[in-house]
Amino acid sequence: MKKLISAISSLCLAATSLIGAFPAFEVTNAVTARAADQLVYDLIPSGKDYESAATSGKANNIYRSNGNEQLTIDWTVKGDQGTAGMQMNFDFTQVKLVEAEKGSAYRVSPTFSDHTIAKQLKEGECVYTWAQSNALKAADGAVIYSFKVNVPSGDGTYSVGLSKSDVNKVVPVDENSPYTFTFHGLDIVVGNGGGGTNPQPVTGDKPIYDLIPSGKSYEAASSTGKAYNAYTASPGESITVDWVVQGDEGTAGMQMNFDFTQVTLVDAEKGSAYRVSPTFSDHTIAKQLKEGECVYTWAQ
Repeated sequence: MKKLISAISSLCLAATSLIGAFPAFEVTNAVTARAADQLVYDLIPSGKDYESAATSGKANNIYRSNGNEQLTIDWTVKGDQGTAGMQMNFDFTQVKLVEAEKGSAYRVSPTFSDHTIAKQLKEGECVYTWAQSNALKAADGAVIYSFKVNVPSGDGTYSVGLSKSDVNKVVPVDENSPYTFTFHGLDIVVGNGGGGTNPQPVTGDKPIYDLIPSGKSYEAASSTGKAYNAYTASPGESITVDWVVQGDEGTAGMQMNFDFTQVTLVDAEKGSAYRVSPTFSDHTIAKQLKEGECVYTWAQ
């Protein structure tokens, strides 16, 4: 199956399956860093040394851990010019979120509160949102929230950040023009950083599935040990992504849920791997192209 997409800034294609190992791939291209005086949020390890994304040029801050520790992560803000509301969707699925405590940045009562935290702690996905009629301005470095997490003991890179499949926005009093902002998550590196890299491939015994750029050079996950294949794109480039399989010993059905929300999915074409009629077909593709979340499933 081929997917024709327009690369906007980066691509993270994730699949869910009951079978197989699935290294997806990332598309990256060079962008100009945001000015230091613009709105910037950071997740940082409270009271501990870390590698700052602002100085390293990496997407996330990096904290090196011995593993099996309880860590407090502060969510800080810089460059706030006056905020009347925000919505942030956090993804803690790679660590164990134990507790959350409101900081002093804003005197508000967000929905991220005691009556919802039990469900959020269990599922690892937490929504912080609030809005009011007047703007509040946080001091540079102020803590919005602190999150206490348990770090896994195994070697790996465990990331905490925003969910890319949900809407994250910050608004001034005029809600028609939300702010642009930079958000640096936190990569927690245990040992040599291998094994738990974010995002992790969906794994099984056999077969192995890959998303690769059709007819182009790329960095293979099987060679680098990373979770994703990587392709460096030009801004605005249109590419065809092939979904390929190896090591198939006989398949009677599958379900894969694709996430194209970070790019524009333009078209989809069935390949020759399986002579089946999946639900990923003409009568559903219009809705899927619009929403960016596509389900491929069949059984016989």
